[in-house]
Amino acid sequence: MMNDRKRPKNHFLHDLEDLVDFFFSHPFTSYLDCDSVRIDLFETSTSYIVEVDLPDFDKDHVLIEVFEHQLRIQAKKEQLVKVEDSTNNSFSAQKDVKLVDRTVDFPFSLPNQPMKATLENGVLEITIEKEGKVSPPISTLAITEW
Repeated sequence: MMNDRKRPKNHFLHDLEDLVDFFFSHPFTSYLDCDSVRIDLFETSTSYIVEVDLPDFDKDHVLIEVFEHQLRIQAKKEQLVKVEDSTNNSFSAQKDVKLVDRTVDFPFSLPNQPMKATLENGVLEITIEKEGKVSPPISTLAITEW
């Protein structure tokens, strides 16, 4: 049988097979998930829910833009890090920027759908209602308190 054969110790082949196995066992995983934030999509009987893992961001750092068939989620946090070395009498400052930019595609039009967004414990949750319409169309979505 083919399964009784031992596979040669080719690490590249082994790693590539692991990657392919992982991809097909998790079909909604993107290659961006390795270097970016995780996004989960859920559907209930009344709504669609988008959950975005945004640790270390608060609602003032997050912008949600609504396009015809897409949600664009941007989070940007800037921090000035100051280091003072008294033994060498030196001072340095460095600007640390953390940026997230992801787009989620939908098979239906979004601007007139009722939706809300909340951010708690580093998880952004966007709820898009299946029923109802809003007017005027939404172009950006504000994050509300729980």
